[in-house]
Amino acid sequence: MNDSTIRVCKHPLSRQVTLSLPVKQPITIRGEADYYGASRLIGNAVGLSEPPRSRVGWQHGWANGPITDPRQVIGRELNQESYLVANQRLETLLRKNGIPGHAVGSPIVYANKPSVDRIGSSLLVMPAHSTHDSKHSINPTHYIDWILSQRAHFDNVLVCVAQSCVDSGYWVNDFDREGIAWVAGAAIDDGNALVRMRTLFSMFEVVTSNAIGSHFAYAALHGCRISLSGPEHRIAPEDLTTVGFYRDHPDLIEPAVHRTRRETIVAQYPHLDKPPSESETAIQWARSEVGDDIKKTPQQMVEVLRWRWYHRMQRNVRRTFGLPLRKAA
Repeated sequence: MNDSTIRVCKHPLSRQVTLSLPVKQPITIRGEADYYGASRLIGNAVGLSEPPRSRVGWQHGWANGPITDPRQVIGRELNQESYLVANQRLETLLRKNGIPGHAVGSPIVYANKPSVDRIGSSLLVMPAHSTHDSKHSINPTHYIDWILSQRAHFDNVLVCVAQSCVDSGYWVNDFDREGIAWVAGAAIDDGNALVRMRTLFSMFEVVTSNAIGSHFAYAALHGCRISLSGPEHRIAPEDLTTVGFYRDHPDLIEPAVHRTRRETIVAQYPHLDKPPSESETAIQWARSEVGDDIKKTPQQMVEVLRWRWYHRMQRNVRRTFGLPLRKAA
C-alpha cells in the first residue's frame, strides 16, 4: 500500500486536512498487536525499528456495552498467551472467565497526540462502514442528504470514510458526485493509522456518526463534541453472516445487532443523544473507556507484550513439553 495508489478526494477541505495527516506506512500483520501500527508505536518508543512478533492479543477497538461475553472482547484471538484490554472492567470480565486479561489502555493512547489547530466551525462525519468480509444492507442516500443539511450549521464538513469502504468504492462515489469533502480513515495495515486518527480528531470540533463505534470514544478523548445523529444505521443479521468471527460464533449475532440499535446505545450513553450543533464533550468518560488513565510506559508494554528473550524461552519450553501457551487467569 502506498499513497500513490490510494484514491483521494480533490475537494479543497480534503486537501487541507490531508496535508496534516501522516503518510501511510505499509506493515505486515502477524497478530492483533500489529493492527493499525500498535506494536510499531511501542517498538519505536524503545528503539526497535522492527518490533518482535507478539503472541498476545490486544483489543484494538472500543468495546461498547453491554458486554456480557468474553468473546465480545477477544474476538477471534482465541489462542493467545494473554489479552490486553482497555480498562479494568474488561480485565475483570476476562479473568472471571478464566482468561488472563490485563488492562493497559487502548492502542490509540500510545500514539503521541499531534500539535495541530482545530478548524473553526468544523464537523467530522464518520458513516457506518463495512469491513473486507462484511456486507452492507443500507442505502446511503438518506444519510448523504442529512450530511448536506449540516452545512447550515457548520462551515466545514468533512467525512472520514473507512479504508475498507474506499477500497470497495462505497460512499466515495456518492460523495464525489455531491461535492462532499472526504478523507480515508484508518487501514489495519498502516503503521501510522493511530497517529492518523489522533491527528484527524484533533483537527475537528464536532464528530458525528449514525452508528456506534470506537470513533465516539476516540473523538471524545481528543476534546471533540460527539453526537449520534442522522438516519439510523440498522445492521441486519445477514450483514454479519459473512464475517469470520460470527461464522464461528453465530450465537453472538443477535447480541451484536442489539448493541447497534439506537435505543440500546442512547440508554447506555445518553450523552450521545444530541444533534451535532448541540453536542457536548465527554473527555473524562472517554479517558476511562479507552484507558488513557492507566496507560503504561513503553518499557512496561515490552513486558506485557512478552517481547523479552526469556518470554521466548518460556514459550519454547512449554511447546517442548506440550503445555498450553497460556495459563488460566
